[in-house]
Amino acid sequence: MSLQGKVQEVNASLSDLYYLAYADTLNNEPYSRVQTTKRFPDTVAKPFLKRTYGKYWHKPILEVSDTLPFVSEWGKSGNRWNYSIEVPKERATAAFLQKAMQRDLKTFFGYHVTVEIRNMPCYFLRALSTAEQKLRTATPDGTPYRFELLANWKKDETVEYKNFEIRDLIKYLHNNLFDILHIPFIDETGIIGEIDFTNRKSIYEEVAKGNMEVVQAYLKSFHLYLEKGEKPMKVVVIRDPEELR
Repeated sequence: MSLQGKVQEVNASLSDLYYLAYADTLNNEPYSRVQTTKRFPDTVAKPFLKRTYGKYWHKPILEVSDTLPFVSEWGKSGNRWNYSIEVPKERATAAFLQKAMQRDLKTFFGYHVTVEIRNMPCYFLRALSTAEQKLRTATPDGTPYRFELLANWKKDETVEYKNFEIRDLIKYLHNNLFDILHIPFIDETGIIGEIDFTNRKSIYEEVAKGNMEVVQAYLKSFHLYLEKGEKPMKVVVIRDPEELR
């Protein structure tokens, strides 16, 4: 939890604490629509709403001789930590709080930490030359995004998504596949503007299982595809204390 001038973590893993102290403090997930407006956030007017998805690797890389202190299970007390710090409001910046955390972690655990740029795995969402025409919305008149259930979802009928964006597809892929594949999805379609696409319950269920054949077939129906590759990202690297190296 982070409030102005305060950071408080309860039952956090050591990796979580180091990531909080050294990675970017912006959200590391794909952009999603604001519930109240149903639109994507205006990151020009509100730069603090920007995301680091695909720019920062989502967890520290361990280059230590003993990884056991970083092994923990949610709901169990082993290798879980509570941490709290509060500073005066006039010093309540993310940079100041992170520096304070870094000093505390160095004192308590001693690990040597750097932030490096490395080529990290990802899936690129790419488009065939025909994809933009295939996906272009039929209602480009300012109609708000929506989905329409054409028949009973329980019977595996089609759902149409209208006036969405490629960012919605990236969010869909991340929500269903990230916990299985543990790598981000990067938009390289070049498609700007609103799109229409469809889905079915049977496809949704297979995608949620991580069935990549179904994922690729589903995307192919829109003239899109996923290609595994690498992308330079900032990475928090944890190494043994200098005296142990």
